[in-house]
Amino acid sequence: MPELVITTGEVTELYRGVPDGPIYDPDTVHLGNIPTQDVWRGLWRMPLTGLPTTNRIIESAILRLNQYQTSPIGGEVELRLTTRPWVGNGHADAPSWNFYAPGKRWASPGGDSLPAPVATATLMTGVLPVPAPLEIDVAALVEASTGDLAFLMRVEDEVNDYAGFTHFNTPDLVPTLTINYEVDATDKLRKGRNWLSQKRHAHMTHLVTYVRGGQSVQLRATVGRTPWEQSDDHGVINRFESRDFLVRAADLVIGSTLTTPQPGDLILDGDAYEVMAVAGQQCWRYSDPDRLTLRIHTKMRSSIE
Repeated sequence: MPELVITTGEVTELYRGVPDGPIYDPDTVHLGNIPTQDVWRGLWRMPLTGLPTTNRIIESAILRLNQYQTSPIGGEVELRLTTRPWVGNGHADAPSWNFYAPGKRWASPGGDSLPAPVATATLMTGVLPVPAPLEIDVAALVEASTGDLAFLMRVEDEVNDYAGFTHFNTPDLVPTLTINYEVDATDKLRKGRNWLSQKRHAHMTHLVTYVRGGQSVQLRATVGRTPWEQSDDHGVINRFESRDFLVRAADLVIGSTLTTPQPGDLILDGDAYEVMAVAGQQCWRYSDPDRLTLRIHTKMRSSIE
């Protein structure tokens, strides 16, 4: 199972006590209502470079943080998906409690995010060791992200709780996001089938003419065969085979209309071959689960009407 470990990113602190100006701490991010101060929150952004953006299955995603400060009662930390991109990463042009970019206000002071957390964890209390790792299950957060992993971090009770964490500028204590994922095997098979179909069309086809009534179209086909068995009224097994033409379904366009084969149509390939149902079956079928290729059953005719 592929594993992706991310140890880079950026954190911006939002401080209600200085609502219009950016706050920058090079080593830590504060959350909650710190005594003698006001409410703090953090904006986090981590690149998901290397993680497939489609057809992925997130098996697990753990964000490991180092907590260095806590309130006596602990409480919960929440991670919420942000609903608006922001500018800057903690310096002069960075977001603040009121602004997500210079001159542009958040719809909700303190950062625009979904109302419910996507991930939570219980804060540690008491005397904290160094390091004091706090692990948060963020699989749902990663699953919901198509670009960078961007979220707002806050404590649940912003009246009584507070906490502090080191961030990406603290050697040996940097946040670490570990993602285990799978690429959908169904998509791998589909891509493999499509590749084979492209190779067949490029190297194993030649031009034939498909005729219906007074209309015709030239398309490229691969010649094949299908063996059949059919018993007659006396129980005798008759064995025979049809001459098959494999063509791309998207190429069978007659009179500007995408169509499928019909009994009585003709395929001209040196001789004339009539499209017909064989042994009680349809005169054609899809040759692959993705319905990209038609297998058309025919029988040679002696003349063209």
